[in-house]
Parts: sequence; structure tokens; C-alpha cells
Amino acid sequence: MNNEIDVYFLQAFYLGGDAFFTESNSKEELEEIANDYNLVTPQLFVRYNDGTEKQIEFKMNSRNAKEKLSKAKILLRELIELGESDAHFQSAQITHKNLKKSLKLLTNIS
Repeated sequence: MNNEIDVYFLQAFYLGGDAFFTESNSKEELEEIANDYNLVTPQLFVRYNDGTEKQIEFKMNSRNAKEKLSKAKILLRELIELGESDAHFQSAQITHKNLKKSLKLLTNIS
């Protein structure tokens, strides 16, 4: 018997950390949902009619990739603004220095 596709499903997280799950008969529809909702760590799976499941490649669109990069830069700037704060970080000086280095590296990516 051939292994026919039963359903595709998407597991991910919203930016706030809440879990997200949905399924569809269309892989492309799930990729579009993940990109439109700007979900974090989306994972796409296929379930076959025999019950086996397999993770498959998720294709992020370029608009979403640029948005995620922009958000990462904003978050790094916010953390850098905290300064060398022992209240927020262990090894505050090193952390602050590494955050600034990270932002500088991301700034060169467009």
C-alpha cells in the first residue's frame, strides 16, 4: 500500500511564547500562515495515512526574513540600553560588550 498524505500540520510559537498549531491539506497554505502571522520557530510536518509523521522543509519568504532581522536588531538595541546592569545580566560587562558586537554584526546584514 502506498503512503498517501493524510494532512500537513504546522507547529510554532507566537512572539509572546504561546504555542500555535494548525493543520491543512495544503503545505503552501501553512507556509503562508506562518509567514503572515510572523510565527517563531515554525516547523512543518506531513502525516501519512499509515500514521507516520515526518518533518519537512519550511520556506520563509524574504519579507518575513527581513522583518525578523529588523525585530532582532530592535531587541538587541533594547538590551544594550540596559547598560552593564548586574540586575539584568550575569557578567554584565561581558554581556553588554557581546550585545554590542552582535548588533554591529547584524547591522551589516540587509
